[in-house]
Amino acid sequence: MNPTARNNTWVIWASFAAALLLDILPLPDLLMPYWPEWLPMVLLYWVIALPHRVGIFTAWIVGLFVDAVQGSTLGLNAMSLSIMTYFTLLLYQRIRLFPRWKQSLVIAMLVGIYMLLVLGLKNLITPFDSHFSYWIPMFSCGLIWSWLFILLRDLRRQLRVN
Repeated sequence: MNPTARNNTWVIWASFAAALLLDILPLPDLLMPYWPEWLPMVLLYWVIALPHRVGIFTAWIVGLFVDAVQGSTLGLNAMSLSIMTYFTLLLYQRIRLFPRWKQSLVIAMLVGIYMLLVLGLKNLITPFDSHFSYWIPMFSCGLIWSWLFILLRDLRRQLRVN
């Protein structure tokens, strides 16, 4: 390994921090159901782009931060993000080859898996009513994926994150 090569790990963690800030951003009640799940999407991007650097352990650590910031049961988001990341690691080579619109569908399904796991784990702890509006962020993640992918890809290339 070249000792002068830069890894720029801080870019990955800064993108997680920005996504976490977007997730906890206070929004009007009208906009809240349509707000995408930013952190799972950013995590999915890094797992697809750099699977040798971002994996299940990273998802677990990020999930623990989400649990701490949101005040939810410790391990709830960590477990859900880890399982979502596991499925992504199984499919990342195929997802890379898909055209952007198919990637958006796969990302929406993976975010849906994350949301389903969160819902199931919340129901184990306390009864939780979910309406159709609970699933709307899954669709908005699919719509936003192309722009987020381009933004993070250009950032990764300019800052030479490898």
